[in-house]
Amino acid sequence: GERRFARTWTKVRTRRSSAGDVAGVLLPGDTVLVDSLRGGWWRVAFEGRVLGYVHQSTLEMESAAPGP
Repeated sequence: GERRFARTWTKVRTRRSSAGDVAGVLLPGDTVLVDSLRGGWWRVAFEGRVLGYVHQSTLEMESAAPGP
């Protein structure tokens, strides 16, 4: 998977939809591994365990640096 970090408080859902139940919450700066992007939703794993699904708009690439 690829590393991403939560931009803000981020709800982890049980399915790829905002209608899915909340399986957990990521805190700003939490680092997760993502894979399987479908319909704008990443499958996310934290500390080796799959948590659920997070919308791509709530995650950033960890290596992204601010512009000049």
